[in-house]
Amino acid sequence: MRGYCLKCALIAVVTLLGLSCRKSDKDSAKSVPPAVSPNPGPAPQSVQAPNPSPASRLTKRESLGKYQILLSKEFVPVPTKDKLQDNPRVYSWQIQSGPGMVAALLTVMVFSDINSAAQKRDMRQEVVTVAEDLADLLGVGIAKREKTETGILNGIAFSHFKWIGSTKDDGVVVFGVVYGAIDNANAIFIKAIAAGNDRKANFALLEAIVATFKKR
Repeated sequence: MRGYCLKCALIAVVTLLGLSCRKSDKDSAKSVPPAVSPNPGPAPQSVQAPNPSPASRLTKRESLGKYQILLSKEFVPVPTKDKLQDNPRVYSWQIQSGPGMVAALLTVMVFSDINSAAQKRDMRQEVVTVAEDLADLLGVGIAKREKTETGILNGIAFSHFKWIGSTKDDGVVVFGVVYGAIDNANAIFIKAIAAGNDRKANFALLEAIVATFKKR
């Protein structure tokens, strides 16, 4: 039984997968809404249902150990630079808009056998921390934050946090969301980002994909 180090795991994922957001259009940081202070507010009781249009495109079933998820045919596995560790288990897919340019990225991390102290950690705050750490590692500055929400997704209680930012070097606008849950002795984190000309459509597709996550 153990806890989990999110920062350590995120650094490993970014390093081993070689993830980066590179310029793929003429977006600039000026098009990002101004920063707003996060306001947790009351926790909603349900996770928003996916748009039926992108949901109909999800035909690829992927096994994630005790869990599963549906993907569209556009998503391909992210090639790793080295062997990933067994705990957490990391699964990652992407849509590329060109050589070395990622238009959409989905990563699922599952920590197993976590201890009782880790099971009691505040997931509403954890997803914000994960989003901030991931954005920092990818060279993205978060400009707009939505309030953290909590609800049930296919029988699992998830918290999720949406954000909008831009890359610090060339101002490419990035949409992101992080989902987090404790499922018995497992901690689950789902991270999705979309950038470039098709970011709105790809982000809607990512949200539809996340909505299919469930136990096998």
